[in-house]
Amino acid sequence: MDVLKANMTSFVQPCDEGIIRCFKAGYRKTYCAKALNLDEAGKRDIYSINLLKGVLMAKAAWEAVTSTTIHHCWDHSQIQLDPFIPTTIPYNDVQAHANPIAWGVMREFAVSDSMTLPIAKACIKQALFGQYLDGDQRPALNTIMDAEGDAEAAIAAIQIPAHPKLPLQLSNIEDQLKNAIGELKSQNCIFGKPLTVDEVVDPAAERLIDKEFALDDREIVAEV
Repeated sequence: MDVLKANMTSFVQPCDEGIIRCFKAGYRKTYCAKALNLDEAGKRDIYSINLLKGVLMAKAAWEAVTSTTIHHCWDHSQIQLDPFIPTTIPYNDVQAHANPIAWGVMREFAVSDSMTLPIAKACIKQALFGQYLDGDQRPALNTIMDAEGDAEAAIAAIQIPAHPKLPLQLSNIEDQLKNAIGELKSQNCIFGKPLTVDEVVDPAAERLIDKEFALDDREIVAEV
């Protein structure tokens, strides 16, 4: 069994590129709105929720995630590099240049004393599969070589492209969630320092659960 590198997460779990976060932010926003409504109605236990309401809120949050958001998040993972497939992201002229693993090799080549040009080219070929064209990659590789060991100058010169921004829907939902948290605080429904949007959408307790139940393929099969 091979262990995938850390930078492969977006390739094997594209939903982590914003789809899950959009769903969770939508759910938390609805939960906060429900708490505000109960507070306005004079209820005491405004954060109480039963299983049925939770499931219905989760269903509504998932159905609210638009196809455009899902499409954008797949583009953001940069798995879809075929220039003939329309994307929601304006890539530069050479689609293969958007591959994050290939750019990671470029970055390592720029800062490493041990990586040679043949090794760098072999790694880039492996990352790009059939999209590798020597003429496309040579300008960046030559720029690194010309920097003569100046890593900062090399990285600045080859202009490694940044990941595109996350979808507008996610930004809007997170803004609404932030406003709802602020309103709960202003109504004295939150005591102490309110949580940030990141802490609400991705609570530490859930990250601990993920680590506790992190099983490999064989363990999962055995459990099932």
